[in-house]
Amino acid sequence: MGPPLKAANTIISRAEELSFKQGKNGIAFLSEEELKICGISRNKSKAIKIFAENYQNDEETYEGWKNLHPLPLFAEVEKHWGISSWSASMLAMIKVSNNESSEIRLWAS
Repeated sequence: MGPPLKAANTIISRAEELSFKQGKNGIAFLSEEELKICGISRNKSKAIKIFAENYQNDEETYEGWKNLHPLPLFAEVEKHWGISSWSASMLAMIKVSNNESSEIRLWAS
């Protein structure tokens, strides 16, 4: 695991731990300030919150991502504010490498 990935894992672990300690149902339910304390930027916090709200409003669509082929999955993921082409590519590659309907780890769930 390279340094950027290790750093990202550390940041997410901090946020998940804080969320758990506070009895919240995921990092999307932390405040922007709490996310910042964990090392998550303001823009990433915004992306997490927007995605969580969209997921809660249309859970069926997002759960349907598990059944999409990589190119349509990429196109759907890339539509979201704050989610980069790189992130969309990673989800599509995970889908191909698992060669089955893989669980998409959603911060909002």
